[in-house]
Amino acid sequence: MSMNIAFFISSMILGGSERTVAALANEFIMYNENIFVITIDNQASFYFLDPKIKYINLNTLKESKNIFDAIVNNSKTIRALRRVLKREKIDVLISFNITTLTAGILSSLFLKTKIIGTEMSNPFLCETKKLWRFMKKNISVLADGFVFQTKDVSGYYRKALVKKSTVIPNAVFCRDVPVENIKMSERNRDICAVGRLEKVKGFDVLIKAFSKFSEICEGYTLSIYGEGSERENLQLLIDSLKLNNKAFLHGKVSDVPQRIYRSYMFVLSSRFEGMPNALMEAMACGLPCISTDCDFGPRELIINGENGLLIPVDDVNALIAAMHTLAKDADLAEKLSVNAKGLNNTHSLERIAKMHYKYIQSIVNNRRE
Repeated sequence: MSMNIAFFISSMILGGSERTVAALANEFIMYNENIFVITIDNQASFYFLDPKIKYINLNTLKESKNIFDAIVNNSKTIRALRRVLKREKIDVLISFNITTLTAGILSSLFLKTKIIGTEMSNPFLCETKKLWRFMKKNISVLADGFVFQTKDVSGYYRKALVKKSTVIPNAVFCRDVPVENIKMSERNRDICAVGRLEKVKGFDVLIKAFSKFSEICEGYTLSIYGEGSERENLQLLIDSLKLNNKAFLHGKVSDVPQRIYRSYMFVLSSRFEGMPNALMEAMACGLPCISTDCDFGPRELIINGENGLLIPVDDVNALIAAMHTLAKDADLAEKLSVNAKGLNNTHSLERIAKMHYKYIQSIVNNRRE
C-alpha cells in the first residue's frame, strides 16, 4: 500500500531547505509513493519538481505586524493545512522549521497523520526571540519523529524528542555535479562562494580577505553566487576596496555546479551553519575547499588538511593565509581536490534519501501497528 508523504515548508524559493525538499521529493517518486509538497505562500517552486509530485500552495503567508496578526495568520494556515491533510489522506507530514512544525502538529490533531520535524540550521544561534526558542524546545516534543543533520545539534532539544529522533546528514543533492578530473594548472583563477547574502554567511570577511589576498597573488577573481538583504552593503564594501573588476556578486542562479566546478578554490565563510549544501556541492565537484570551523556541519565534512582546510570563524588573516597556501601549493590543492570527491559516495542522494525513507516508514508503521 502506497504512502502519502508530504513535505511542508514556507516556500520553495531559493535556499538550502528548499533544495533539500526538492531533491528528496523527486527521489521519493522513484519509490512509487504519492508525494506532495505543501507551501504556505503562493509562489511556484524555484527548483524542479517531478510532474508526478502534487504541489499545493496554501496561500496564507502574510506579514504579521503584531501578535494579533500572527494569531490570525497562523490560524488560517492551520485550517488550510488541516483541509489538505484530510482531503489527501496524508500519512506523514515532514516539516522544515518551527513555524511549519507547529502548524503541522496543531492541524493534525485527531487525524492519523504523523508529523516529523527537521533541524536544518544551528538552533543555539538561529532563533533570537524567546518565544521561538521556547516553542522550538517544547512544541517539537509533540512531533512523532525528528531528523537532525548532526548529533551535536540534538543537544539543543529535550531528551524526550531525541529518543524518537534520528541523525541523517545532508546529501549531495545535485545529480548533475561535474566530476571530471581537472588539474590545478587547468583551473580558472577564480575563488568562488555560494549562499544567501546575509550576515550569517560572513561574505564581508571573505571580501576583506580577498582584497588583501589579491595584493599578494595577482590575477584572481572572486565570484559570489546568491541573493539576500546584504547585497547593497556587500557591493558598497567591494566598491570601497576598489575591487569592482575583481569581485562580483552574480545573484541567484540555478546551475551553480556548472558555474563553479572549474574554479581554483571554494570558500565557505559562514559564522554558523546547519549542514552546508554549498560546501558539499563544491567538494563533490572536486574543488579545493576552505571553510570556517563553525557550528555545525563543516567539521562533519572536512578532515583538515586531507579533503579541505578549516579556519576559525571571523578570522580575516587566517582566511588570507589559507587562500595563499592553496594558491602557492598546487600539490596540496590537488590532494584536497581528489579527496573531496569522496563525498559523492558517502553522501550520495540515493544513500541519504534511502535513510530518510526508512525512517519515515518506521514512523508510519508505528501507527499502523
